[in-house]
Amino acid sequence: MTLLLNVALGTNYGYLLRKPARPSLLDFLGPWPWYIASLEVMGLALFFLFYAPFALGDRLRRERRSGMP
Repeated sequence: MTLLLNVALGTNYGYLLRKPARPSLLDFLGPWPWYIASLEVMGLALFFLFYAPFALGDRLRRERRSGMP
């Protein structure tokens, strides 16, 4: 949806159409459109990294509850 709005309005929200003119961290992620895929993989990895402590805590709590008489 954002890509369609960018094209229709001539904008570049989220840098979906091109990288910024000035050097940025996106320069390390490859050319267009590959940097978009790299960002998605990084976002997913960060999600699971940040979610892991909560999932582990829930699992430990469930195991403690089921092990009690």
